[in-house]
Amino acid sequence: MSEIIIGILLLSTPIILFLLTRKPGVTYEWKENGLFVRAGLSKYLFPYKSSQAALTHLPLGSRILGTAAPGTYVGQFAFSGVPQNKVHALANSKQPDQALIVFLDRKYYYLTPPQLAENFNRFE
Repeated sequence: MSEIIIGILLLSTPIILFLLTRKPGVTYEWKENGLFVRAGLSKYLFPYKSSQAALTHLPLGSRILGTAAPGTYVGQFAFSGVPQNKVHALANSKQPDQALIVFLDRKYYYLTPPQLAENFNRFE
């Protein structure tokens, strides 16, 4: 019986350490070729040349589908600022001072990256 418990502990320790050492929420990185976003286990790249981008002051609407974690907004949200009236949010705030709307692959994304004003002009 103790061998089973030790085995379970040994198998689960790397997973627990991984989850504890990951930075929570959505992370952003302004790279040379695009904005790199990591949300949970998902990764996104928004190329500067092939993405359409705009700034907005509008907050996210109600959650349609997605995860609920403190300070993290990931999933489909109602949003009146785009033709489809919904966006895929990858955000750390529901009501930021300013957010980035990116249109890529027929989908609208709502992002709240740091240094937005300084880096917005990278999008063409």
